[in-house]
This record gives sequence, C-alpha cells and structure tokens, in this order.
Amino acid sequence: MTPSFSQVFFADEAVLSALLRVKEATSRWIKSSTKTEAVLLNEVSDALLAVASNNCRSQIYPTLEVSASRTILDRKGMNNRDLFGADLAVTLSLYEDEQLIKQRTALFQLKVGKREGSKVQYSLDVRQIYTVGHNKHSLGRWFMTVCDNHGIWNLAAERLVAEYLSEKELTKVPFPQKADRDVTLQVGESWSSIAQWTLDWLAGAQGEDSDLSDSKRLETVLSELRKKEEELGELWSTTEEFENQFNQYGILLPRVHIEYSAVSKRKN
Repeated sequence: MTPSFSQVFFADEAVLSALLRVKEATSRWIKSSTKTEAVLLNEVSDALLAVASNNCRSQIYPTLEVSASRTILDRKGMNNRDLFGADLAVTLSLYEDEQLIKQRTALFQLKVGKREGSKVQYSLDVRQIYTVGHNKHSLGRWFMTVCDNHGIWNLAAERLVAEYLSEKELTKVPFPQKADRDVTLQVGESWSSIAQWTLDWLAGAQGEDSDLSDSKRLETVLSELRKKEEELGELWSTTEEFENQFNQYGILLPRVHIEYSAVSKRKN
C-alpha cells in the first residue's frame, strides 16, 4: 500500500522547513508598507518556489522521493480571471525508483483578512465559489486561505466557505461588475491553522489524491502552464528584482545622484 505524504515525511525536517519559509515570507509582508493580496501572493509564491527547487528523499522509505512544484494561477484564466478560482497551486509528486506512484495538488485562493478582536473578516467575489463548484479540477482541492493583518493564517475547504453564503448573496454570481459580486464573510471556528491544515493535507484528511490514469488530470494542466511560462520567461519570481534594487547600477542610485547634484549647483 502506498504511504501517505505524512508517513513519507514522518520525522523529516522538510515540512518544518517549508512552514518556516512561509513564516518568513509572512513576516516580510507584515513589515511592508503595502499589505495587499498581490504582495502577499508574491512573497509566499517565492518562498514556495525555493522549497520546490530540490527533490526530497524520504528518511523512512529510502526508495521513495518527493518533488514539489508551485504554479501561479492569479489572472491566468479567461478574461483575466483566476484559473480554477485560485491564486496559487502546490503539487506534491511521490516517486518510487523514478516511477510516479502518488500525486496531489492544493489550490489556494489568498485573501487578506481584517481582524477585530477574535473575529476575522475578508472579502470574496461570489463567482469564485461558483467556479469551484462547477470545475472538476477544483472540487476537493480548493481552499480559501486568509491571512489577517497580524499575519495569522486560516484555511478552509469550499464547503465551509459556502456555508456562510446566503441565497441572496449567491444571486450576485451573474453580475458583470466584480464590485457588485463582492461579499464580506467571516472566518469560521472550524477553519484550520496553517500548521494543522498542512498536517491534515499531507495525511489525506484534507484534499484529494489525483487519478494517475487520467492523462488530463489537474497536474498535467499545471505542468503545461508552467512550461509555457518558462518558454515566455514569465515565471513569477521577484528574487532577482529584489536583489537588483540594491545594485549600484540600479535606478535608485543614479536618481539620487542627479537630485543631489542639482541641489549642490543651486547652493553654489
């Protein structure tokens, strides 16, 4: 019987390392001057890209090896919509002697929440929930992922989010303007912390394994999307941009030099 990913990673530091990278990314986001969803997605996706850069061999099962990948889905669908109703996808693939034996993907819709006391609220386009419920790739794999303004994460499956939607709110799905489809919802008590969700997902208590016999499964679609992005040179990573902003040949230093020179001339 094929072990779960939690069994493969038992007593392994790989999961802890991934959580620490997300923690560091969240800390950078909290300290930033613009706590937007775009900046949060950018930070987290870069952190996960670093995690996915190396394959991990199981310490418990020496013949098994895990590879990870992350795919940006934000605005990748038709009409600039989020593909599969998500911002980000994370895939784990389990290999035995280089043969794929297990695969699962989680789709995350990232939202910035506003905390007031013990309650956290967030805004949602109801069409995103509608998309999830009518897409075979999203069902069972999609998770609302809310990070509040204090950096505390909460995750929930589609059904837990849908429980908070009234029939009146669901009638907004056909509205053409996003502003008319937005609703404000509250994070529920049954939602999971990021560490608990990760452990549950690895154990198979959350999400679903993919059918490896399906040549059109979600992971195949995501793989093709990543290939196209790489061919176009559009893979979303700001690591190089972040480093370059401190380079002496960057745009900041010449601008400062010019402004300083102009001030010096006026004084003389």
